[in-house]
Amino acid sequence: MTRTRRASRRGNSLMEFGLVGIILVPLFLGTTNLGLNLGRSVQVQQLARDAGHMYVRQVDFSLVKNRKLLVRLGQNLGLQDSAGPGVLIMSKIMLIGPEQCAAGGMAGACPNQGKPVIIERLTLGTNNLKASVYGTPSGGIVGPNGNIAMSDYLADASAVTAGFSPGLLTGMLDGETAFLVETYFEFPEWFMNTSYTNKGIYARSVY
Repeated sequence: MTRTRRASRRGNSLMEFGLVGIILVPLFLGTTNLGLNLGRSVQVQQLARDAGHMYVRQVDFSLVKNRKLLVRLGQNLGLQDSAGPGVLIMSKIMLIGPEQCAAGGMAGACPNQGKPVIIERLTLGTNNLKASVYGTPSGGIVGPNGNIAMSDYLADASAVTAGFSPGLLTGMLDGETAFLVETYFEFPEWFMNTSYTNKGIYARSVY
């Protein structure tokens, strides 16, 4: 009789554990996933800020030694110069005014006057992982060092940013420049987020 009661209790305990586990196991996995994603998000945002601080101080990231510095900063995220699970996009943006058009010999016939345009574009990591939210100049106008010629950014429609102003810098004046850094990384920790098309974290910094 005692053995039967003990076996019955063990059976009840297993059933109770199974019922509780249905709730606790997904909750544990979700909490773990959330914690990992939060930590990664902080790292991605910090990389965007660090790169932005250097970029606005005119650090030339077309040079190999400076690109290696960014790779070291993003090594915990797996950042590589031309591969890896992430991409870092740097854009120098200018608001085109009459003076810029005149300097480029397009006074009175300047297609991009009054528009913020990309005058420099540099990338690290896997270029096709994610495009810039603010537009991508056609490959033919971006030089090997990232610079875009004046004749191109004054006239080429692909150099015009998408939604950059007034959404980000409302007080930007003609001829002024802004420095934008965007970072995007994909991680296996996003396996729980099945509703997302892009399994990754995006961050930006503007100076």
